Amino acid sequence: MSTSKTSKSGKSQKRLTAFFGGGGSKADRETKKTVASEEDDIPVQFSKTDGKIESSSLPPIHDIPAMFADLVSRVPQLKGVTEHIQGRKLRVATMCSGTESPLLALDMICQSVKDQHSIALEFEHVFSCEIEPFKQAYIERNFKPPLLFRDVCELGDYEATTAYGALAPVPGDVDLLVAGTSCVDYSNLNNERKSIDGGGESGRTFHGMMSWVSNHRPPLVILENVCSAPWDRVKDYFKRQGYSAEFLRVDTKLYYIPHTRTRVYLLAVDSRGSNIPMEWKNWISTKLKRPASSTLDAFLLPSDDPRIHQARQKLVQDSGGVSESRTGRIDWTRCESRHARARLEEALGPKRPLTNWEEGGGCRMPDFAWQDWGIRQVERVWDLMDISLLRSAKIGVDPSYKTLVWNLSQNVDRSTGSSKAGICPCLTPSMIPYITNRGGPMVGVEALAMQGLPVDKLLLTRESQDELADLAGNAMSSTVVGACIIAALVVGRKLLKTGDDKETYEMKKLDAVETAKDESIMDVDSSRASDLRIEDHLSGHDQLVEKPLDLSSTGTNAVESMLNHAQRSVRLCHCEGRKDITMRELLRCRDCGSSSCKKCAGRPEHNFEPLDVQTVARLPPPTFVRELKSILPMCLSIVGVTEKLLDELRDFAGVSIPEKRWASWRAAVLRATGSELRFVEPKRQEIWSAVYQSPTSTFELYLDPKQTEWRLYAKPLDSEPANAEIRRLLQLPVARLKCSGDFLLGRWQFAMPHSTELRITVTGNGQFVPSWEARLGLLDDKFKNKRVHSHLNISVPEHQKSLFDRDISGTYALLDKCGTACGALHKRVESADCESSPPLFMMLDPTRCGDVKDDSFLFTSSMRRYEYGESRPIICKLAPSWRQSDAEGDQSVACHIPVLWTDSNIVTLEPRLLSDATFAVPQGTLTVAVSTDDCAEATALLSCNVPIPDDAGPEWPRQEWREVDKLNERGTFRALAWLLERIRHRCAPALPTIKWKKDGKKVLAIEDSKEAGQYERDLKLRPSPFTRTVGRVRVGLNIASLLHRALSRLPTENRTERPTLSWRLDTDFRPSRTTVEHTQPPHFGPLPLRPEQLRSLTWMLEREAPDAPPFIEGGDFRGYSRAPWMAGGGSCSTAFGYGKTAITLGLIDCAYNDVKEELELKKDIYGRVPVKATLAIVPPHLTRQWASEAKRFAPKRFKKTVVVSTASQVNSLTIEDVQQADLVIVASNLFQSNVYLANLEALAAAGTLPSQDGRYFNARLDICLEGLKKQVELLKTRNPAGVMKAIRDARRREEELEAQTKSLDHFPAKRTPSGQKPQVVIKKLPPKMKHQTTDSEDEDADDSTTRPRRKSTCKTGEDGSDYEDADDADDHVDDEQVSDDDSDVAKKPKLSRSIAKPTPPPSSGSVTCSSEDERPKKKVTTKGKSVKRESNSSADDSMDVDDPPSSASASSHKKRKATDTSDKPTKKQKRREDTDPWHLESAAVRRNWAEMRSPPLEVFHFARVVVDEYTYLGGKVHSMVTKLTADRRWVLSGTPPTHDFGSVKTIAAHLNIHLGIDDDGEGHSAMIKKRIREQTKVEAFHSFREVHTQEWHAHRHRLGQVFLDMFVRQNIAEIDEIPCTYQIQKVILPAAERAIYLELEHHLRALDMTIKRAKKTESDREKRLNNALGESKTAEEALLKRCSHFDLDVKDKENAMKACEIIVQDRTKQLEECRAELLKELQKGAKQEKKIGKLTEESMFQEYARVSRLEGVGDQEATDMIRGLLDEAEVPVLSPNHFANKTKGKDDNISNSVKDLIWEHREHTHNIRKLTKELVGRVRSLRYFTVVRDLQRQRDTPPKVPCPGCKRDEVPMGEVAVLSSCGHMGCMTCVRRSADREECVYAVTGMCKAAARILNIARDGRGRHYGRKLEMVIDLIKNKIPKAERVLIFVQFPDLMMKVANALKVHKIKFLEIQGSATQKSKNLEKYQNDSEERVLLLNLMDESASGANLTSANHAIFLSPLLAPTQEIYDACETQAVGRLRRYGQLKHIHEQRTKEKVC
Repeated sequence: MSTSKTSKSGKSQKRLTAFFGGGGSKADRETKKTVASEEDDIPVQFSKTDGKIESSSLPPIHDIPAMFADLVSRVPQLKGVTEHIQGRKLRVATMCSGTESPLLALDMICQSVKDQHSIALEFEHVFSCEIEPFKQAYIERNFKPPLLFRDVCELGDYEATTAYGALAPVPGDVDLLVAGTSCVDYSNLNNERKSIDGGGESGRTFHGMMSWVSNHRPPLVILENVCSAPWDRVKDYFKRQGYSAEFLRVDTKLYYIPHTRTRVYLLAVDSRGSNIPMEWKNWISTKLKRPASSTLDAFLLPSDDPRIHQARQKLVQDSGGVSESRTGRIDWTRCESRHARARLEEALGPKRPLTNWEEGGGCRMPDFAWQDWGIRQVERVWDLMDISLLRSAKIGVDPSYKTLVWNLSQNVDRSTGSSKAGICPCLTPSMIPYITNRGGPMVGVEALAMQGLPVDKLLLTRESQDELADLAGNAMSSTVVGACIIAALVVGRKLLKTGDDKETYEMKKLDAVETAKDESIMDVDSSRASDLRIEDHLSGHDQLVEKPLDLSSTGTNAVESMLNHAQRSVRLCHCEGRKDITMRELLRCRDCGSSSCKKCAGRPEHNFEPLDVQTVARLPPPTFVRELKSILPMCLSIVGVTEKLLDELRDFAGVSIPEKRWASWRAAVLRATGSELRFVEPKRQEIWSAVYQSPTSTFELYLDPKQTEWRLYAKPLDSEPANAEIRRLLQLPVARLKCSGDFLLGRWQFAMPHSTELRITVTGNGQFVPSWEARLGLLDDKFKNKRVHSHLNISVPEHQKSLFDRDISGTYALLDKCGTACGALHKRVESADCESSPPLFMMLDPTRCGDVKDDSFLFTSSMRRYEYGESRPIICKLAPSWRQSDAEGDQSVACHIPVLWTDSNIVTLEPRLLSDATFAVPQGTLTVAVSTDDCAEATALLSCNVPIPDDAGPEWPRQEWREVDKLNERGTFRALAWLLERIRHRCAPALPTIKWKKDGKKVLAIEDSKEAGQYERDLKLRPSPFTRTVGRVRVGLNIASLLHRALSRLPTENRTERPTLSWRLDTDFRPSRTTVEHTQPPHFGPLPLRPEQLRSLTWMLEREAPDAPPFIEGGDFRGYSRAPWMAGGGSCSTAFGYGKTAITLGLIDCAYNDVKEELELKKDIYGRVPVKATLAIVPPHLTRQWASEAKRFAPKRFKKTVVVSTASQVNSLTIEDVQQADLVIVASNLFQSNVYLANLEALAAAGTLPSQDGRYFNARLDICLEGLKKQVELLKTRNPAGVMKAIRDARRREEELEAQTKSLDHFPAKRTPSGQKPQVVIKKLPPKMKHQTTDSEDEDADDSTTRPRRKSTCKTGEDGSDYEDADDADDHVDDEQVSDDDSDVAKKPKLSRSIAKPTPPPSSGSVTCSSEDERPKKKVTTKGKSVKRESNSSADDSMDVDDPPSSASASSHKKRKATDTSDKPTKKQKRREDTDPWHLESAAVRRNWAEMRSPPLEVFHFARVVVDEYTYLGGKVHSMVTKLTADRRWVLSGTPPTHDFGSVKTIAAHLNIHLGIDDDGEGHSAMIKKRIREQTKVEAFHSFREVHTQEWHAHRHRLGQVFLDMFVRQNIAEIDEIPCTYQIQKVILPAAERAIYLELEHHLRALDMTIKRAKKTESDREKRLNNALGESKTAEEALLKRCSHFDLDVKDKENAMKACEIIVQDRTKQLEECRAELLKELQKGAKQEKKIGKLTEESMFQEYARVSRLEGVGDQEATDMIRGLLDEAEVPVLSPNHFANKTKGKDDNISNSVKDLIWEHREHTHNIRKLTKELVGRVRSLRYFTVVRDLQRQRDTPPKVPCPGCKRDEVPMGEVAVLSSCGHMGCMTCVRRSADREECVYAVTGMCKAAARILNIARDGRGRHYGRKLEMVIDLIKNKIPKAERVLIFVQFPDLMMKVANALKVHKIKFLEIQGSATQKSKNLEKYQNDSEERVLLLNLMDESASGANLTSANHAIFLSPLLAPTQEIYDACETQAVGRLRRYGQLKHIHEQRTKEKVC
């Protein structure tokens, strides 16, 4: 089934046939009747009293193909169906079936028919339809349909759009259509449900499907949907089309799979009045039903499976940060009362034993659980988990050791789990299925398995867990749909065409004229190589050299060494998984021996001590695995086991075994020992094990240093029932080999299937301790005070001790802190002589799915958690009825010994000799052809020949070669591990052209549909790169295909070199060589470069040399498609203070003559003006510094330096100035200047550039630069008049098209290259419609301030436009306004008075569309004076790249704008060409074109481009800078981003180097998110379609390292001689400041550290909170600001002590207001209660009143207040039994009006709860501030403080502690003791249930107005730092910087800030460096103002607060940048770094 995500607008159609709408109560009632009758047939094993699947009398089946084999075996009629259609394939179509379960089912049905009837049933998948890109990709990868359509609504037409963007004819002549349907329009959660004809998504898609059915008349149609759909109406629709239809409800757990999932299926047949559907219904409901007989565990992955590990990582990655994952959550107050009621009514107590979560904090789950997943859940989920555990504990079940699935999406008063263990509840897309014994959720791949999908055969790429859950939740269960298909084929056989019938179904039902012609259907379902035999897919066998393969060689005598290595590499914590080694501190429990890392330790507590892993270093697990594989044989045989031997062993043991049991057991042992055992894998757990398997057994080697042994497990026959005795017997090992000196030698023992019953004595001693139930806090009388013995003494009669495998007598200590089920672990107190043996434990070992009454205590040597299928070694079991108790004296307890071990000296373990085994690999040179036709075959790399026995598994085909595809490779290669462990344009069609489509205010990218069709055909026909054949095993690699694919990924722009194709098997990269010092630059005189700078200079000159080695772009694993690229330049990323500027100037000086000579010899460059100058793009504040440095170092070289800081300087510039310049220095923000961009686009005459950056801007920029090239060529041909004419022609065409659109809503456009004729629709806005501006628009302050207004344009080229606009039927209405940034909230809309006005470009076949609506509207709708100002700004070319105006100036600007707006007519805006800023029409330019002014920098081709601090460039600036052309390119930064491949690509982009394709799964940076948002649907489809392996990613990182080695140099500056002192200034906040801080913190924690703005009408506290949060993006940021600055924002607050007095007054007032409001709401609620009248159930209001009166609200003072309010509001008190005798459930007789009142009353109660919670908080807040105030007055009158803990009436002030959470006080000792119990000190009295947090009140109350921290900083500057020394203050947040500036002003400390224009920034920087009177410089730590500058005049750096950064890399980079301003060469003073650290608790 496929569902859709409802768009914001509610109009966007997402995927298939979500077609139902409305009700249909009659149908629903009839369906329910049907369901009731069907549920009566459910077998008894599914009843709630006996819910154990393992008690089924059916054989357990969990393998999906085996299920279908069983299903087919029960339908012999399928053979008749196959014979009926023999000669052709069954044609099947699917529509939005989600996971394509019908195809998987059909595939397995066909295979089973072939196996059972020896006749081929073949089917052909005609087409599929899916609209979600990730589902499209899933279908394409796994099923490769010939046609994959995008939109079901198009299928009624002749042509429809495919997932590739192509238009293809819609095929027909289909035998069977299977369609899943969504429920969007009839879901009970949809408040705007629509009928089937209501035009909703459901109706539209249904009619799309029905139109296809009507056109093509398939004889069989199967539909699936949820049960609430109006099926009778659907049935009626089919009836109107001449079909007969029936439907029925089915449950998946009745069809093989333990999954409670009820859905309705419908069969429609193309025969009016037929009884075929009724026959089909009978088949499904009776004949094909087969209940599940395998438990849920069989379908889940092991916890250490790599896919589980990857899913965990994906869950964390997809959810982002903890605070981020909790935003937008449901209000906890809406659920809290329900949870409180459940705890109260069920006596569960208040504890949180599973999650240990804290209010607003986090959770701490048990060590085995998924902590990283748990902390990202919400309080409702946490509390629901705890309540669910407590509920289970009441019936004696510890769910952490049972396989239960809790639905954590449910409310607490509904069932959260499956009705029984081992069965999965219904999986839905939004469900949180928590598996209790895993401690984490069911991952996506497991959810797919629960739908009957063979997950080992599914190819998944980067789908998130949510997307996989969506796939699974909307999937059809394969067994159910398979049964439906089988039944449909059987009963509808006569409707299917025979094999020789050539007439289509359309011809049979319709006129021939009306039939769709399928001749033109895309022919993509056949391969060019289809005529090759499988063995011919591999070539090159003659180049392989054959060698013998030894699979039996061993080194098994190295036991001691291997055990030592095993111990050094074992898993010491759950988080290490199979391969990892944690770097965290490790701990080991003194009591039980368990180990854990420090992070995971704590739940359970254990008795940990540090584990020494330093003395003996740990061994990497992969190293041990390689060593283990090298010494163990790959094949083993157990020799000597015969039937006679087993009978003799039984007789020797002298025991009587029932013959039936003995015969079954003996046969299983003989089968197990008669098969060859093959190595499968090593398993890393608390001990290592090696696993061998055969079809009939499992053999495991356990590398326990105290007892190394092999254990043999026999497998029962598949036909044995689930409840068969033999299955229970074979859960234990049937034999074992205890090793002695060698892994293959030792003593064999067999486990005789003889059980012994005897009685032992159990005596309790030691002290009494709380039982498990009591420790959980259960309040029932039988649990509350339950106690058990701390020690147990076990006695066994002496004569019976020999019956035990090991003596169990002794004293066992209860380890209640060491976990295990029910906390019942006991460990025997061992004597010193027993230390050589493994410890002995007594513990409760529950069955995974069995009844708790059958769970027993047992004795064992292993206490670890066991996975499904593993077996714990058991010595004996106690009777299931025995449990711990406080019983005194001896207890005689029944004891059960399951087996009797008997020795055998005859049996041996031997390696299997395979004398004829060989393998072949290439030797010497391997010749591979890579021409176009050579990719039809793969090249053989490995061939193996090995003799195999007759019982070989299914991975070995008989008498034929089989090619292993991607779907089957996982299972096949796992089965072949024993063999392989000892060895170890057709391909790349051109991508379709991208076009652009305007959709509302967005411009979207789309593909050319014609080219997309050809691309789709070519892509589907390319050969697979890998070929694997099995039999003799052959592994080949299609090198040619890989190389061709890699070649297509290489860039072609500006690349003239011919790419080369090569390949190799290994890659080894060498480090860069040592660099020698260069001579001093020729013109560097008094300031020479230092030695390390000269070494960097040498490297930079080498990188620019003509013979520098080229970088080989591209590449792929083992095959490289390479293009050499002479990239002169690199990244000089040396440390700060190293002198990157000086080195760069030296580079220019040294290479000057070479550059000049090169320029003289260089041919003219088309469209560019070559110059000798170096272009330096620098941060705005560094332009003057760069110029002064050039003058200081080499004044004779840099005689002509051009500095461009403002746009006006560009206007005065001429081309000749740049030609003569040696150095051009440009401020980086020039490139985002609107004036500069307007100048560029006007001169280029190629259309307008969009206002927002992004993909469309880049596409338009490319077009603009191409137009600029043509203009430059015109200019160089001495035709400036032609340049101006082109500019004016472009503008005239624009105006003409604008005039045409004044009276037209749309206009025609020329046909596109694909032949389509687009239509541009200009939507007129209604008079009151407002334009919404996005955050990103408003953030672009430059665009919205002074940029000249440009006419809206839409261009059509001379060759025809490939612009396409969205029409009214577009299915992306929800894309109408989407911000380009990460914000989800749009700014307030502004009025728009204009419509879009398309304008064509002069000559471009490319697409471009720009609209005035794309601009921010602050300046668009101006009149009068405002327009004049804009015009003047354009004419004067004032710079518009200054900092955004402050809030004050912005507000005043708005006022001016309002004032200036008048009714005067708008003056015509001057165009740039009207003023001719280029002087193109002047005589000077006509004489010499180089005299042209205002040249954009894009006109020139520079000798060199240098980008300083390039990491700060983004958006449009980045796009513009990377498009500049030069012979050499350099980037400079002391903190280059190199932490991942995506970061390295940012460096390569500046060097114009291609490092590889983008991968959408590489991260979640803003850049990647933006790129994903701008993808076309087809690109999104491809991003999911391609499978990228780990090796692919590893190669990318190797390539990135090669790039770094070649292009990046980061030497460390030798500046250790500069002395530096680091100081931490501890700031202890005064009491009042701490009170304010902690109040804010408590508020934020209550919101889970997420921002939540309060309403304007809120209290003073909320206003203050708004002020604190208003400009903060995160709660952490708000808290940092709060402890950095103290300001109450009220008058006359001279210090914090007075503030507390006023706050107490405010809190008192607020409390009274809250109390009055609550009283008013309670009175209103009581009136509503009376108005509604009597109901059968307690209302939420009544429940609130009852709980509040009985239980209270967690604070005695607040409880008394609320009880009084309830009485004052006259809320009635109902008796406890008031609703006891009334029926539960909904009353159908309630009128709609009353239902509305009930809902309103419910919502009103939620508001009352919020007010109640607020009142409790206000009571505690008032109490807290009152305490703070009183303690401030302690000097005069010390308050009297009692302590409820130690009962003292008066505590000395020095010992007083106060809890900030509630304001209660006590002595420090008692408060700390209570806090350890997570309780308030008054919890013992029942007065307060607040969580505890200690705050020791300080006596100092003299906090000043700006707060202690700022006062300390001021004092530091004024009094402690010498007056002659200068200071840098680094502040992170702009608003905080304003407050710091204000504090400096008040204290009369002169300072400077880096603000204003680029010129002003540079001047301030230069002024400060030149010893200005301002001794303090304020810098923003996070922007470029803190980078690059040389500020050695200062020697003090003060960091006001810790840096808040998203990653550690950014944190380190920003701090390094900051310190580098003063710790650099030229610094002559001692440096002091001051950091502040606050103490707030």
